[in-house]
Amino acid sequence: MAGRGRRPYPLEAMLRVHLMQSWFALTDPAMEETVYEITSLRAFAGQGM
Repeated sequence: MAGRGRRPYPLEAMLRVHLMQSWFALTDPAMEETVYEITSLRAFAGQGM
């Protein structure tokens, strides 16, 4: 059924997160934790969490 789960992130935000993940050699879980913890990376990704 449609409409269940998380809302998708915008394409630009996903690209920025992917670039940071490559630059810092982080796994998916490590990148998610890093984006939540470091304000400057969150701002670069365009997330207003």
